[in-house]
Amino acid sequence: MAEGHRDRLKRRFLNEGLRNFEDYQALELLLFYAIPRKDTSPLARDLIKHFGSFSAVLNASVDELKKVPGMGDAAATFLHLIPAVTNYYQTDQYRYRKQITSTREAGEYLRSQFVGRSNEATYLLCLDNARRILYSNFIQEGDVDHTLLSVRTVIEIVLRIGATSVIIAHNHPKDFARPSQSDISATHHLQVTLNALGIELIDHLLLSEDDYVSLRESGYLLTI
Repeated sequence: MAEGHRDRLKRRFLNEGLRNFEDYQALELLLFYAIPRKDTSPLARDLIKHFGSFSAVLNASVDELKKVPGMGDAAATFLHLIPAVTNYYQTDQYRYRKQITSTREAGEYLRSQFVGRSNEATYLLCLDNARRILYSNFIQEGDVDHTLLSVRTVIEIVLRIGATSVIIAHNHPKDFARPSQSDISATHHLQVTLNALGIELIDHLLLSEDDYVSLRESGYLLTI
C-alpha cells in the first residue's frame, strides 16, 4: 500500500510538477528519499504543523528538525540541505551570465542568494564597465533584524577587484521590503564615497521573503 502511494505521488509530480500539491505532500515527497521504508505522510503533516509552513520546515536547523518525533539525523540533514542546494543551483545557473543589465535581472540573481537565510545580511555585486559580474558574495551578516553596511569593506573589495560599478543588497527576513531611514542614509554615504573614486553605485536592493525593492527606482539614490 505504501509503495503504491509513493509511486502515485511520484508519477503525479512527474506529470504535473508541484503546482497542485499541498505543502505536506511536497514535503512527503522529499522525505521519500530520506526515509525509504516508512509512510512519511504523518511525519510531513507533523512537520508542517510544528513549524507552520513548508518553507519554515526547510529553513529550520538540523537540531530543530530532530525535535519532531520521527525525524532522525539523516532525514533532518536531507531537508536542511534543500535550501543550500537551491542556492547552489541558482548561483551556478547565473555563474556564466556575463551581464546584469536590468533591475529585474539583478533582483532575480540576488534573491536567489538569500534562500534559506534567517538573519539580515549584505551582499555585494561588483561589475565591470560592460556590467559583467566580477565579484558576487556576502560581505556582512547581522542578527535577525539588524545588519550594518560597512563602506570600508565595500571599498576594499571594489578596489581589489577593479570594478567600475556595484550593486548592493540586503534582506529584511522578518519585515517588508521597505527602506528605513538608516538604510537610505547608509546608501547615500556609500554612493558619495564610491562616486569620489569614479565608481557608480547602480542600485541598492532591499529584499523580503517574497519581494524586493530597488532604491534607485524608488527615487532614494542621490543625483550625482
